[in-house]
Amino acid sequence: MQATRPPLLWLALLPLSLGAIFVQIAAEELLYRGYLQQQLAALFAHPASWLILTNLAFGFAHWDIESDLVHNMQYATWAFCFGIAASDLTARSGTLGPALAFHLANNAFAFLLYGEAGGPSSGFALFLFPPESMGDTFTTGSSASISWQLALELLLLGLMWLAARIGLKR
Repeated sequence: MQATRPPLLWLALLPLSLGAIFVQIAAEELLYRGYLQQQLAALFAHPASWLILTNLAFGFAHWDIESDLVHNMQYATWAFCFGIAASDLTARSGTLGPALAFHLANNAFAFLLYGEAGGPSSGFALFLFPPESMGDTFTTGSSASISWQLALELLLLGLMWLAARIGLKR
């Protein structure tokens, strides 16, 4: 059964929540897209080098030593793909703004809408689910290298990236 945080409390905490998420994503974007990507682009002429190296680091930074291998591989794969999209938006625009917005929208959705009751990222979530009902988002029903949930999340990520990329065209 799903529990809902009191909506007025959630709304009252929303500015603080968004501020905290912005600090977190800004730190990541400054490190990975603002510093690492820029430094690698200065060293290597081919874009694939800075796209891949920057986002391998970004993907493995999301590795959780307490999770199983399949979950970690799928989460690192998702983070790598997310990083590729954010890096492309940064390179296309010449600024961190689109990557910051992309990252903020993603993390706001992930942390502010739903979470596992008592879980590590449930503090700001509006909808709270018991731990047993959440399951393992990435591996439920399969230990395949790409579960249907990951495939769906990568498809949605691609659509979000495409919408942002079209928005950047002048």
